[in-house]
Amino acid sequence: MDHLVSFKDHKVEYKRLDEDTELLVWAIPGRKMYSITYLCRDGILYVSGDYGSAIYRWTEPNSLKWIAGCDLGYFSSKCQASPSGTGFMRWDGERAKEILEDELRENPMEADLDEWEDEIKHLRSSLYSENELIAFLYDYSNREFLEAVFGVNYTEFFSGIGERLDEWCEIQWQGLKEAMKQLENANEKVTA
Repeated sequence: MDHLVSFKDHKVEYKRLDEDTELLVWAIPGRKMYSITYLCRDGILYVSGDYGSAIYRWTEPNSLKWIAGCDLGYFSSKCQASPSGTGFMRWDGERAKEILEDELRENPMEADLDEWEDEIKHLRSSLYSENELIAFLYDYSNREFLEAVFGVNYTEFFSGIGERLDEWCEIQWQGLKEAMKQLENANEKVTA
């Protein structure tokens, strides 16, 4: 996996605050910039720092070590709060355009796309932001076009069309994995 950021200068600080609470600070010594703080208690992971803040929740209590063993998909699925809401997703207009173009090429409804050329242009231009797309989808004057080209359940096709996992979520996950690896390596040296 390509890393989004380099943590080569980061050092881990770990404290068990009580039986159920762990605190981990992942930072460049003497600096606050590019730091991430992880607090784990009762199945809830609180993350804050230069790569955003988020809250991740599991049903059962767990540990930072256990969470660091999770894959990115599972980790991100546990996000309950982030700058972009639950799931830590962000809008990606380019991704939305790619998915739309694939669907238009396949044309499963076998619609006469030339007949809808103006509407398709307008739809393409609405993919620059999630709010513009929502406005387009809920504009009643576009309904006939949307049903003809995408079917009566067109909202299912557009649901999540431009969503992408926010990089900050991946950086938080990557940081925890690397910090725990560094901590484990340090513990191995102490016991050796």
